[in-house]
Amino acid sequence: MQVFGHCRFALCFSLFFLLVAQAGNGQRPSAYVSSVLHNPLPLASLPDHVEAPEGKITLFVDFTDVDGEAVTIYLINRSDKRIAFAAQDNNPYLKLESLDDEGRWERAQTHHNSWCGNSYDRNPILGPNEYFKTQGYYPSTGEPRTVRYRIFRNSAYIVGDDASERSLWMRDDLEKLAIKLVSNTGIGKVVAAEIDASRRDSLAPAFGRWETVRDLVLGVTKGTGFLFSRTQTVEQLWRFPTEESLSMLDDLINGSDRSASASAMRALARMGQTFEPAETQYQMYLTCDDVELRTSATMALSTRPLTPEVFAFVKQQLNHDEYSVRVTAIAVLARHCKEDPEVRAYINEIYDDPGPKLRSVFETIRLPSCIKHELRDRK
Repeated sequence: MQVFGHCRFALCFSLFFLLVAQAGNGQRPSAYVSSVLHNPLPLASLPDHVEAPEGKITLFVDFTDVDGEAVTIYLINRSDKRIAFAAQDNNPYLKLESLDDEGRWERAQTHHNSWCGNSYDRNPILGPNEYFKTQGYYPSTGEPRTVRYRIFRNSAYIVGDDASERSLWMRDDLEKLAIKLVSNTGIGKVVAAEIDASRRDSLAPAFGRWETVRDLVLGVTKGTGFLFSRTQTVEQLWRFPTEESLSMLDDLINGSDRSASASAMRALARMGQTFEPAETQYQMYLTCDDVELRTSATMALSTRPLTPEVFAFVKQQLNHDEYSVRVTAIAVLARHCKEDPEVRAYINEIYDDPGPKLRSVFETIRLPSCIKHELRDRK
């Protein structure tokens, strides 16, 4: 194990130098500015001028404390929860944003994903009445703008006192906390090339503007970074509930790129929960005669909560004449069987006494985490 650990370290170290080399060939330097979270500090030591409302998690930038191209930032937890943050190399995806001439915020610091799994192994934890002190990228040259900082993640984990910082992302029993952590504003400088690069990196699909995501999907802008994915970008179209994005999704669903089609169907299913025209379109696909589209639409139900209405519909699909639709319906239920006793009981019930259509599904698909009989027979 020790030898393996040294090999793993050496691999990551080599990849670090590879990334640095890439930085000299088009990668923006701000991608490598790391807002590392060190050990948490007690609230009693927080400077008096730092604003941190009681009961909230706050991101505060001290624009009077600048050292070179770094500004001091505080992440403060005055809630009653112990919070673990997603991070890369102990950086919680903390990036610079700027306000443009149209009054819209846009990221002004690009991101580069690490190639090394070790970079994602630690989730910094902040207890109640504790804070992290770190630094943010603060360019010394560029155009003066109103700026702020944001953690580019939509959720964190709520953890108990016994939770370790290591590999929390591998656990499926943690409660998620929706977050949108943005700082106070100040005057800083931004580099136009950094803003442009931020429109093409791996954070752009989930957090970019409509124009950014649209151009990435259409190929007008080419995404950068080894983790950039066009299909995942297509799925982010759900964030823009407009007739224009709905038309784009419909074209992608019926296009020749089947991977993009499946992603577009998932986006449509998510958009439909808040945008009635999208829901009307999605319901059409759920009941259409085209087996491939109906199967894709059924699978997209896995993006939605399993409401009684969804549960009832999926049950109906288990009797569909087409095998692919039945298999997809079982797959949707399997996503919920671990945490939902009603789903688990239902799967075991139909497993005990299946009709011919269901028997054909169970003969080819094994669901050991749901079906107690399979676990018993293996003993």
